[in-house]
Formats: sequence, structure tokens, C-alpha cells
Amino acid sequence: MVGRRTIAFDDAALAALALAKSGHAGQARVLLTPLVRILDELEPTLWLLNGTVGYAASAVWTLHADEFAAKLHQCALAVIEAGHDDFPGSSTFLTIARMAGQMGNTGEAGGWFERARRHLEISGQRPLRAIVDLDEATLLAGGTFAERNAALELARVARNGFVALGMTTWAARATALIDALERWMREAHTVPAGLTQRELEVVRLVARGHSDRQIGDGMFVSPRTVNAHVRNILTKTKLKNRTELSIWAVEHGLVRADHGPRSRSASNPSP
Repeated sequence: MVGRRTIAFDDAALAALALAKSGHAGQARVLLTPLVRILDELEPTLWLLNGTVGYAASAVWTLHADEFAAKLHQCALAVIEAGHDDFPGSSTFLTIARMAGQMGNTGEAGGWFERARRHLEISGQRPLRAIVDLDEATLLAGGTFAERNAALELARVARNGFVALGMTTWAARATALIDALERWMREAHTVPAGLTQRELEVVRLVARGHSDRQIGDGMFVSPRTVNAHVRNILTKTKLKNRTELSIWAVEHGLVRADHGPRSRSASNPSP
């Protein structure tokens, strides 16, 4: 699957990224599983390792595959400590920021996002520089009110950068995040049961029948994180399961009645 030649590692990581971005998550994970295990055992001075780690981490970020983040975080740190510069079209600083974010280390991620900005401004990689802002905005979008406010500003800066560069697809992504954040801000003081804006969004998607994976894909988080949100929401609302939560969402006007369950006699799946 993953060949023995050094360049095969780079090819495998690039293939995993291509599969992740084209919607073939299962096949991407098939490549990532042995690749990440192998990378963890290689010397950081190995030729093309910086590119391999960068591509693999981009695939992990795209897939929200948190289980690979810690090892790639360690590999990227080793690459920098070995004195390697960025692989063309990538940023090892951004890789560390992304992986730290997926590990739940938001504070550490913020420091590396800032280092990535400074480095990319010096190197002149304007597209990747704009992506840094969108990535950090995406990470902060599920946090506190202050973090969401910071995310909104970052997303706006990112969109301006994408528009200036003619990156229309990326500009559309930034706009979607901006719209979501602005909606959360408007509703910040009207959410029942003390739910956060992130939890409110989860409630709405649960009520519409979305699975944890579908919700995670739309909110840029892992299914495991979504499930944790659901359990916290059930605790706050004192409800037993997703069906009761869906009914509660309709009763509180969080979704329209035609989007929620039709009766309380519906089945009661576990959260």
C-alpha cells in the first residue's frame, strides 16, 4: 500500500489528501492509517518528509480525523526542530496549528497560527496566508462568545483575501462561516436552557434528522465531538434522547414543526 521509497510516502500523503477532498473519506483513512504509523518512526531529516507530513495533516484536517492529530503534531514539531523549511505550497507552522486545534489545544494552536501568518507573509504565499485566517476562524467558531467574535473578524479578513486573489470557492466557504457566526451572534441572548450557539446549531441539525457524521461535516468537527455536544445538550435540557430533543426544539421554536418529529410516540434512539 505504502511503498518503501522515500517519494512513495509523499505520494501516499498526497493521494490521501486528494481522496479526502473528493469525498472518499474511507479510502483516505486506509492510506493514512499505515502512513501515520510509519511517519512516527522516521528521522525528521528524511528527504520529502516535510511535504509528506504537510499533505497528511491537510487530509486529517479535511476529514476531521482527530485520531491522527497527535502523531502528526509531533512529526511536524520534529521537522521544524531539525531546521527544515516548508515544502513548496505548504506550511509546517500551519500543520502544527491545525493538529493542535484538533487535539483540543486551542491556545497552542493560536500561537502557531500567528507564526504561520508571519512566515507566509515573508515567503509571499498569499493564498495559504488567507487560508490560515479561515482555518483559525473555523477552529474558534465553536468556542466562547469572545472566540466567536474573533472568528468572525478572521473570517471576514480571509474572505477579503480570497476575493482579492480570485479564489471564489474559498471566498464562498468564508462567507458561509461568516453567515453562521452572524446568526449565532444575533441569537446569543435568546437561547433556552443556557445552550451555547454551537449547541443550538447541533440541536437544529439533530431535529432535522442529521447523523453525527453529517453534523460534523457541516460544522467542521469530528462525529465524536458532535456526540459530546449532544450529551451536554441533553444534560442541560434534562431530556433523555434525540427524539425528545427534537420535540423540544420544535416546542421552543428552534426549528419549524415540519422539520421535527410528528409525535411523542416516535422511537427513542440513544444520544
